[in-house]
Order: sequence, then structure tokens, then C-alpha cells
Amino acid sequence: MDNGCQSRLDQDALIGALFATRTPAGLDAAGLAIYRRNLAAAAARSISITFPTLACLIGADRLAAFARDYLLARGRQVFDWGLWGDGFADWLENQTMSDAHPYLADCARLDWCIHLAERAEDPRPDPGSFSALQGLESHDYSFQFATGLHVLNSIYPIVEIYDAHREDPVKPNLGAAIRLLQHGQGQAALVWRQGLSTKVREAVPGEQGWLQLACRPGLKVSDVIGQSTPEQLPLEQWLNTSIEEQLVIGLRLPFSTT
Repeated sequence: MDNGCQSRLDQDALIGALFATRTPAGLDAAGLAIYRRNLAAAAARSISITFPTLACLIGADRLAAFARDYLLARGRQVFDWGLWGDGFADWLENQTMSDAHPYLADCARLDWCIHLAERAEDPRPDPGSFSALQGLESHDYSFQFATGLHVLNSIYPIVEIYDAHREDPVKPNLGAAIRLLQHGQGQAALVWRQGLSTKVREAVPGEQGWLQLACRPGLKVSDVIGQSTPEQLPLEQWLNTSIEEQLVIGLRLPFSTT
């Protein structure tokens, strides 16, 4: 067993001891209580920062309790609290609250995607590369996409829920989200870095085919054209919009390694 695995096991054992009903032998009860409160507070603070929409939906106290339970169930896992919570949405999906509010896990997944995008490296646009399109005789090329790009498909209106809480965290207007829920309509969320900002919007059905170019390395424009549907946006229309949004930031030719 390597040192990293042993360290994680030791850390998980310590967390188990911290939250045990009885103080383990050889440990000071008062000191353990202080450490327990500090650790639980750090976990709650981390989760509230990483999952702000979820915090609005269920409240800070409930989220803090979930953070503690998640810490006890999964351990610390990583040193950086900013990277803690990778499996939180999956864990949340199996909690009793998600039985009554099944959209919570996907809202948490969207929060996590946004969190990762905000931590991603700054994009490096290459607008000059698009000039090569004029001389190409085939569609055997792809595109350079913005950093922090995530496409999250959900059977719930997660973008509407996110937007409502971003605009007003205290009294969000959830009318549109409720109507979509009542009609069983979900949304695909698109997350990416636009310069120094992180952008979130609904991915429209007509662009899902083109977004495969970002999600499947090695896929070419010609491959997407070959499997296009009547609903798919024309390449030029989608590309022009994507360049304006800084979703697509460069051309990737077959011989390109970037």
C-alpha cells in the first residue's frame, strides 16, 4: 500500500473517531469536540460555497447537516477543500430528501460543473485560426472550445432553477421552473469560461450535435454532419453564435495537436 492510500485510510479513521458516539480511548474529549466542530464547520463552509443553488433550495442549516454526513460517509478525500464534493451530488441522490425533491441532485451537479469551470485555466482564444476555413475543401476539422466546458443533460429544469436563484437568492421567481416541472420538461445546461467569467445557459436541442465535438475528442465536423437530424442547427449559424459567445475560440485542423 502506498503512502497516499495509507494517509487517506488514516484520515478516514480519524474522521470516524471524531464523530463517534463515544470518545475513543486515549483521546481527549474536550480537544476532540473542538476539532470536530472546526472540521464540521469547514465542511459546511466548503459545501455552501461550492453548491450555492442547493444552499438556497434547502437552507444553510440542512446543507450543513448534509456536509457533516457526507464527510462522515466519504471522508476528506482531498486536501484542498475547494476540490471536496466531487461525489456529493451522487451521494445526495440517495438521501431521503431527494425522494420528495428529485431535482436536487441535478441542481448540485450543475453547481459542481460551475465550480469546476470557475477553477479552470483561462481560455486562450485563437481567432486568427478561423481564416483557414476559407481554404478548406472538406469538413475534416474540429474546433477549440472554451475551457471549463460542461454539458449536463437533466430531466429537470436545472437552468431555470439556477437562474432564478442567481437573480434573487432570497425570493427567487420559480414560476417558469415550476411550469416546466409540471410538464415534465428538462433542460440541458451548458457551462463554459468566457474570458474571466463563467457562463451558464440552456443548450438548445439544435446544437447538441455540434457540442459532441467538445465532448468526444477526435470527432470531426464531417462526422457530425454525417449523422445530423432535421432539427440540427446549420453549421454556419451555430458557429457564428458560438464564436460570439466565446464558446468556440479557435479552429482545430487535422494536423493540429492543441
